Amino acid sequence: MLISWELLKYFIEIVPSVSPEELAERLTFSGSEVEGITYTAGMMKGIVAARIDSLEHHPSESKYYIAHLDTGTARHICVTSAKNMKRGDMVFYAGEGSGLPDGTVMGTRDFHGVQSYGMMLSAEELGLHDVDDPSGLLILQDDAIPGDDARKLYHIGDVILDVSITPNRGDTLSHLGMAREIKGLYPESVLRTPEWLNPLRQDKDWCEDFGTISLPDKGCFSYRLGLATGAKIYDSPLTAKIDLAHLGMRPINNAVDVTNYVMLMLGQPLHAFDLNTLPAREITVRAAHDGEHMTTLDGKDRALTERDMLITSGGEAIALAGVMGGEQTGIKDDTSTIVIESASFSPIRVGHTSRRLGINSEAAFRFSRTVDPTLSKSALMAACALMREWCGAEVNYRPLFAENEIYAPKPITLTRKKLATYLSWDNMTEATRILEGFGIAHVKGDVDERVFMPPTW
Repeated sequence: MLISWELLKYFIEIVPSVSPEELAERLTFSGSEVEGITYTAGMMKGIVAARIDSLEHHPSESKYYIAHLDTGTARHICVTSAKNMKRGDMVFYAGEGSGLPDGTVMGTRDFHGVQSYGMMLSAEELGLHDVDDPSGLLILQDDAIPGDDARKLYHIGDVILDVSITPNRGDTLSHLGMAREIKGLYPESVLRTPEWLNPLRQDKDWCEDFGTISLPDKGCFSYRLGLATGAKIYDSPLTAKIDLAHLGMRPINNAVDVTNYVMLMLGQPLHAFDLNTLPAREITVRAAHDGEHMTTLDGKDRALTERDMLITSGGEAIALAGVMGGEQTGIKDDTSTIVIESASFSPIRVGHTSRRLGINSEAAFRFSRTVDPTLSKSALMAACALMREWCGAEVNYRPLFAENEIYAPKPITLTRKKLATYLSWDNMTEATRILEGFGIAHVKGDVDERVFMPPTW
């Protein structure tokens, strides 16, 4: 599990302040082994934001352009063959003596009689693979100011912790889950709530336009469906694309990126369907028929068995539940009406399908290790909030909901004798303090026996 230092700050203020290395050591000794730490900016130095004040064709080579750049304190001339920029655009500029993430040091170069001082950069040259077209310059958002240090913009200078999560700790497969874990290790720390997790007003009905959600397969514990209308499909905000790339996920488009971003932040896998491509205005979650086939998003035909669980519409399979969506209903460039799935599935069923078909998706990885069954509601609301922000969509619709089973945590008793037996230590007061730091509430009991209620996660 890759954890972003910058994104952790959205969920927790660690007190006392610690370095990534100190946190890694504490996590490792508590059971969440940190296998590596990556400084994403590498050996980058001296790269700044610059405004293209003017552009002109090279006097003798038509494939080149001469850009005059403003870095806030100086002006520079740079020659490029890129074609995706215009006057007024903000770009990243590596001047003479500056260094790229891979350690390359910039100098001057003669382009058929015109001196180019350093270079303007693509996402690839910044080490941001899959963030943007490598053949063009990375065009910055309007919030960049000439002279801004590239390391401090858009989380380019992030620190990524590679944490090995044991199979019984599916609750830590997210930034929220890791923040809760850190809170237990550093009790004085303060948990935070990002703005996009604040309650969203959703009071418009649309159930008459859609129909029903049916759950004949008990392997689907609950199923929520949100609606976003008037969405515009294009690139996600630059910071989000860079965050996703740092966390090992390829940015696709703003709608799909929302679902992946929420999953990485909260731990709840989501799926977005193009409403207008659903075979019918209804959803049924059922067991597959032996020999049934469907084509998944990766374009592969999948042969199914009755142990596999399907999301269907009008009797047709549109997704492998908890594993991967179908090709037919994926988000396209012309999609405008999106339905967002947020569900709770059996870890046994999802794990079986994932292993049998060899589909090691991020969703299956989480569901097979158990996802908090109560998380689907808040995760769907968060996805709707980001759909509004990133896609310009209308999202004030009441989610549709169906359920088979509501998980209820059960109390657990801890005795002084059990503590002494397993830990050779029997301080019930200190044990209570530690457990409550991880969100495990003390509900009753005395010095020799206490009852605790574990949280749903």
